[in-house]
Amino acid sequence: MTVIGITNSNDGPLAKEAQISMVVPIEMDHAISVNTYSTLAATAGILASAVVGSWNAPLATSLSRVVESTASAIPLWQAQIADTLWLAPGAVFYFLARGSSLGSCQEARLLWEEGLKSPATRDGHRQL
Repeated sequence: MTVIGITNSNDGPLAKEAQISMVVPIEMDHAISVNTYSTLAATAGILASAVVGSWNAPLATSLSRVVESTASAIPLWQAQIADTLWLAPGAVFYFLARGSSLGSCQEARLLWEEGLKSPATRDGHRQL
């Protein structure tokens, strides 16, 4: 088996130990790793697509358009967030998951606590 390591850290253990290292030049995030995770996930998807022979110019163009569209939509999203009351201190939030997916529930809780720096559980207790 060949291990392909996809990372953004040239000197990290994954890059050093993998038989094939793909080091993506994305800066480290200092919060919830949205840039790092998204870039590495996209790289893994592109690699998988290339391996099975489905990577092509139309797909590359489509992905590029998505990135461009997202970049132009960010100011609107920022304005919408700034104008909403649902992030107000003391507001009540409910995290929903697919079916009985405890993993999805825990992920929502973790993202909320790390990204918003706000408790996602009542009185520090896990309410699932």
